[in-house]
Amino acid sequence: MEPSEIKVQLVDDDPDILEFLSYNIRREGFHVFTCSNGFDAISTAIRELPHIILLDVMMPDMDGYQTCYKMKLQPELKNSLIVFLSARNEEYSKNIGFNAGADEYFDKPIRPRDLINRIYMILRRQNILHQQNNEGAQIKINDLMIDEEKQFVYKNNVKYILTEKEFKLLILLVSNSNKIVPREEIYLKLWNLHELRKINEKNIKSHIFSLQKKLQIDNLKTIQGKGFMYLS
Repeated sequence: MEPSEIKVQLVDDDPDILEFLSYNIRREGFHVFTCSNGFDAISTAIRELPHIILLDVMMPDMDGYQTCYKMKLQPELKNSLIVFLSARNEEYSKNIGFNAGADEYFDKPIRPRDLINRIYMILRRQNILHQQNNEGAQIKINDLMIDEEKQFVYKNNVKYILTEKEFKLLILLVSNSNKIVPREEIYLKLWNLHELRKINEKNIKSHIFSLQKKLQIDNLKTIQGKGFMYLS
């Protein structure tokens, strides 16, 4: 499927954010439509059947969590991906979002190019979009080039093969570079564990250590008691 065939729905009560994001996403070739509240978002989504919905949290009348939950109850939207795009980046806020049924949770503010790359990432992950020669198919940061589709990592033109968990962990941290990714979020996305009592930080640390050793990098950091971070 080509970008022009992909429908992206933006839901935010801030008209400036809607205008700015829709402009940049349209430039990439995606078909974009916007809504400013949860009620309109649900009815519009049922009519348009978007492939991906970018949803704000803080909205009047019905917040993003309620909107997401109600969207997930609609059989017409069973194939729509719901991604929170919010300044509410606390651990508990993200947990509420995922429990409401979100497929991803991106933090505001976010650079347009980073948002576009993440849209490509989640669409390819769900086999909605296949592109071999698009910039969005690769993530370049520092001296790393990550080919998400082939699951290879290149450093100084040397190819490294990672385990599935190592690769997913690297993608998650790089996609949130310079921000702490809570251990709860890592376990939720990599191990699908919702119960915090099951979290074993040593398990994550062992994967961090393996990535550091394989890729010979020192910018994967453990933030004691909080989570993990990739410094760019």
